[in-house]
Amino acid sequence: MLTSCILFELSGLEVKCTHYVMELTISRFLRPNLVISSLHLQDPTCKVSFVNDTHAFLNAPLDGCGTQQRTSEKYFIYINTMTGDEKSSKSRAEITRKGRLKFEFKCSFKKLQVLSIVSYSPRQKGVRIADGK
Repeated sequence: MLTSCILFELSGLEVKCTHYVMELTISRFLRPNLVISSLHLQDPTCKVSFVNDTHAFLNAPLDGCGTQQRTSEKYFIYINTMTGDEKSSKSRAEITRKGRLKFEFKCSFKKLQVLSIVSYSPRQKGVRIADGK
């Protein structure tokens, strides 16, 4: 069970939780100084999956790209971090690095509860062999 569809939103960064992946959407209008080619997840080989004029997208599988799983009494919690460079907002043609951006994001799933267990045990144990003739 998902705790929420959009778990976290911060000035141009939005996280959407699904049953298999955490989808990170970056607004290029609200975050114009991010160097898109430098963005990656906890596993540096997991980079931007799609980019257009308005947005960039990263997908963090719940079982890959460095995603960590933690548990609490009521939730499974999946955590990853996006890292990338920010360029200076100066209007020069040259790019100077302003710094590194780190954005930790997470999704929580409520644990299901088992109220009872139904089982079946046969009364007689035996093997019957039938001749196919």
